[in-house]
Amino acid sequence: YTDGLPDQRDDNGHMFGSDSIPELLKSLYSRDAKGIVAGVQAALHAHAGVQPADDDITLLSVKFLE
Repeated sequence: YTDGLPDQRDDNGHMFGSDSIPELLKSLYSRDAKGIVAGVQAALHAHAGVQPADDDITLLSVKFLE
């Protein structure tokens, strides 16, 4: 992900932050690559509310299959 993800602010000016991203990704582990991206997008939209993105946000998910 790019810095636009953790830097996204909510209606109160609080950043999404980097600290919550590892736990978020762990919670999405069972999903396929598209589902992981969709889950991160949903969490970001829930955080941001009506705030527009301050920066570009790029997400890439790759899931290795055994």
